[in-house]
Amino acid sequence: MYGIGSTKHIPFYYMLVLRKVMHAGVNIYMDMLSPSNLKDICNTIMNMDPRVRFVGILAKDAKLIEGGMRKEVSPLLPADKDDLFYLRIISHLKELKDLANTLGDLGYVFIKMAKISFVYLILKDSRTLLVSLEHDVDPSFIIPTVRNYMVE
Repeated sequence: MYGIGSTKHIPFYYMLVLRKVMHAGVNIYMDMLSPSNLKDICNTIMNMDPRVRFVGILAKDAKLIEGGMRKEVSPLLPADKDDLFYLRIISHLKELKDLANTLGDLGYVFIKMAKISFVYLILKDSRTLLVSLEHDVDPSFIIPTVRNYMVE
């Protein structure tokens, strides 16, 4: 395997999918396209706070490709509304991204509603991370974790 902390022997095409990550003070190279790493990211965020209700990664076509609801939490939306909700999030992000030339790059979107809050943002490979939280949670603890290695 390749030496930790060095990329000089990694073929160029792997550089497109590998990202240097600091973990416990050690540089690690992760394959961000790997489904197992996406699952790890979802689990990491889910385990950060018991008030995180849902963590998911959406594909460009608004399909949920990884993640899900916390086991002991009941969803607020009926299951038949999930696809429409995901589509609206993808559409909203596309509209905001179209304004980047004028307003600057999109960091993340935070929506606070009476019963729930959402954070969503575009990942490096144009997938979308969606996190739902209890309505009284400040989302600032999630953003630095995700930004370390997944945000565009």
